[in-house]
Amino acid sequence: MATPQVEEFLGALGVLIAEYQPDDRGVDPGRDRSIGYGNVRFQYWPDGERINVGLIYETPGGSTNQISIEYRPETKDFSLPNVSEHTDVTSADQAEVLAVVREHIEGIPDKRIERLTAYIDSWVEEGLDRAAIFDRLNQLIFQDLKGGRITHTELAHGCRYAIERLSDAG
Repeated sequence: MATPQVEEFLGALGVLIAEYQPDDRGVDPGRDRSIGYGNVRFQYWPDGERINVGLIYETPGGSTNQISIEYRPETKDFSLPNVSEHTDVTSADQAEVLAVVREHIEGIPDKRIERLTAYIDSWVEEGLDRAAIFDRLNQLIFQDLKGGRITHTELAHGCRYAIERLSDAG
């Protein structure tokens, strides 16, 4: 059972996540803002007395990623990975924890581009030509898993990157 502090945090987290969900730009898969953030969402579950929250998102192609947040009732604080260091942030201040969560979310588009360029690198190494790579990029717009799709901006980046890689390789 979640404490009032956890319930308050989950409510605030829901409001934060909603900022990265679909907006009024329409149903065109390449324009859906939530795709650029990997269809970010969260789940929570009890682990004994502790509560675990998983911030979940996908990268192009459908790889699922998770950032774990833990609430520890014995110290009444939250713990989650720091964005820029290999340490954890531990705080009872929900605003501080939500700021770190926002920082993680804001970094998702860069992680998605890294994944997309890694795909392109592997396709070039496989010997695929421009047409085959562009076909695979276009297929990513309509991926079954929503967060695994790519946006028009990611598609344009991928095409430019592929042309650059192919000219370097050939």
